[in-house]
Amino acid sequence: MRIEIRGVELDPDRRPFLLTSLETGETAVRADDTERPGADGVIPGADRLGARTWTIEAATFSDDDATARQRMATLTAAWEPVSSPVDLVPMRYEHEGAWRRVYGRPRRFVETDSGRFARWGAATALATFDVTDPLHYADTESSVGLGIVPASSALLRFPTAPPFRWTSEGAQTVRGAVVGGTARTPVTARFFGPVSRPWVRVGGVLIQVLGNLAYDQQLVIDGRRALVTRGDETPWSGMLSPATRLSDLRLAPGVHEVVYGGTDVTGTSRVEVAWRDAWRSL
Repeated sequence: MRIEIRGVELDPDRRPFLLTSLETGETAVRADDTERPGADGVIPGADRLGARTWTIEAATFSDDDATARQRMATLTAAWEPVSSPVDLVPMRYEHEGAWRRVYGRPRRFVETDSGRFARWGAATALATFDVTDPLHYADTESSVGLGIVPASSALLRFPTAPPFRWTSEGAQTVRGAVVGGTARTPVTARFFGPVSRPWVRVGGVLIQVLGNLAYDQQLVIDGRRALVTRGDETPWSGMLSPATRLSDLRLAPGVHEVVYGGTDVTGTSRVEVAWRDAWRSL
């Protein structure tokens, strides 16, 4: 099995970075059990999946020590720690001819016996990667895009008042989304203005926005990272309706109807609904 992290690919059969060993470990379980007061046993709580640690042994070979050390520096850089508390690093892997990915954090990285083997142009390392999301995702993102039917606009005139403008909401647009895999997967909605109070429904999942988007604004509702941001990744609080919970933005495998609505007199607003097929195991 090949793996790739931050542009560095480790392959069990090819150089320059050789994957010599990979252990995917087991997923921990977080149990909220409590002791029974004055009695034997425990009171079971809600069980949740925790992290899983992948242990990786790698090597790089060259005709000279300097090149081997340079390549080892490249591998070391792939294990740089993450400073943001919300960002995760994808670890891509190839299994039975298809690429998938998991999300987590690069952790331990130790060069092993590199000094002893350097004179032969070899360097070896032991590294760990904590998979913090228990799902395995398709490497390619799937998506469905919808435009909007423009709202109609007209003037209302009263005998003793200035003209007033009214605007209808406009019709909804509908498409279908096919979700593969075997597990419920997070969904992301990207709204593009101009539009007032847009919403999109994917099967039984409703994503509803309270505010307005100008013609040059984007709003991203990210179910996997549980974030609401602008197109440039800056947070945009207060835009999501209380009726929409980020933890609920998950799609079961199957075919889902996607419906988009909102108010836009220009007819240029659109939404993109995206997801990755997901599995519970390799």
